[in-house]
Amino acid sequence: MTDTPEEMSMNEVLASIRQMLSDDVKPEGEPLDTDIEDIFVLTPAMRVSDAQAQDIHEKMKLALQKLAEQKQKQSPADYQALVKAELQPILKDWLKEQLPALIEKALDEEITKLFG
Repeated sequence: MTDTPEEMSMNEVLASIRQMLSDDVKPEGEPLDTDIEDIFVLTPAMRVSDAQAQDIHEKMKLALQKLAEQKQKQSPADYQALVKAELQPILKDWLKEQLPALIEKALDEEITKLFG
């Protein structure tokens, strides 16, 4: 067995952040960063542009049209594999582009709950 840490769910991460903020205590074993240059700041440049969003929208539209054409021609198992092969890369691209905004929104909501 390897001693790899398990990934934390979003709720666990947020609960951990809430705990740290409410206790106003640094996590044990980890010094607080005092260097301002080490702070990660989301900037408007990191947001998804309309062109990128449109590109993913067009890719999804084309993939769904292709899948609709193939549905009657393939067995259910083959069709399921085709759906996965067609949509997985598009969904990964979408998630890469949307994740920073989703995380920022979730953190903003949690910070607002804690500090009003």
